[in-house]
Amino acid sequence: MEKVTFAIAGMGNRGSRYALKQLEFPDDMLVTAIADPKDICLEAANEYLHLPEDRRFHSVDEMLAADKLADVMIIATQDAQHKAHAIAALRKGYDLVLEKPIANHLEDCE
Repeated sequence: MEKVTFAIAGMGNRGSRYALKQLEFPDDMLVTAIADPKDICLEAANEYLHLPEDRRFHSVDEMLAADKLADVMIIATQDAQHKAHAIAALRKGYDLVLEKPIANHLEDCE
């Protein structure tokens, strides 16, 4: 079985927990890119991910502007951002792991 590659949008509590799964399942999972506006979150994650600088983004929009970086994008950003980030990732061709809630309003989910 090939490793499934992941790009993670949001490296706070939720996103970093997903990233740590790479340590638990190294034969199955590989994190290839991360995005977070906070340097401290990027630096903390990089201590165990060891990503090159061009795979560490300061915004999800920056990451989504790059060529597709993984099989799956994990959306672990702020709840109000989920809808926009999920739609953009799907349009880019990513499969998704989308943290709940999908959106803050029913209309946005529809």
